Amino acid sequence: AVVSTQSTGEMDMANGYVKMFTNFFGVKTADLPIVYLADTSKQSENLAKTKDITESGVAQLIEDFLAGTAETSAPKKEAEDELPEDWESRSLKYLTSDNFVSYVTTPERAVLVMVHKESCPHCVKMKPIWEDLAEKYKEHPTLKVAELKSSNVAQIKDLTVQKVPTILFYPTQTGSDLSTAVEYEGDRTLKGVEEFIFTQLSKNKDEL
Repeated sequence: AVVSTQSTGEMDMANGYVKMFTNFFGVKTADLPIVYLADTSKQSENLAKTKDITESGVAQLIEDFLAGTAETSAPKKEAEDELPEDWESRSLKYLTSDNFVSYVTTPERAVLVMVHKESCPHCVKMKPIWEDLAEKYKEHPTLKVAELKSSNVAQIKDLTVQKVPTILFYPTQTGSDLSTAVEYEGDRTLKGVEEFIFTQLSKNKDEL
């Protein structure tokens, strides 16, 4: 990824996508221009960078990175997640590694949860839709809409998330089996998610 100033000589830090991108890499305007190389198969110490943005400079970065001799660092970590006192009274239920399993496996409710990351542009775009869904279904007798920051995933046994945002539907059930989740793979639109909700609730009702 190449991060540079715009034609004005300044980076627009008010731009939503720029803010998410620079927050993830920990970039400041004074650092620019800069080139980042990331190994997405690793979760830590997977970033290398250079301020030499010439062809030879970038080529050297790639060569060193592939040889394992480049100086690497980890992406900026999200702040530690804490469970707010009002998490359950909110329309959009706030889940963390502390309450996730017990909440999504409670027999009397079905839970639709979005796993997201604050620095992910697609997650940020999806967030208003998720808030609208939570408000619309807050009085539903069984369905609850929730969110989980991706930083919690590693602490939740048997929860595997390959990408963000990931949308999971947990049907009403007994026990603490997280494998019952159905992942939504459709369009990230209000209409698309609502059709998914209807299908899953109908199927869940038939199986009860």
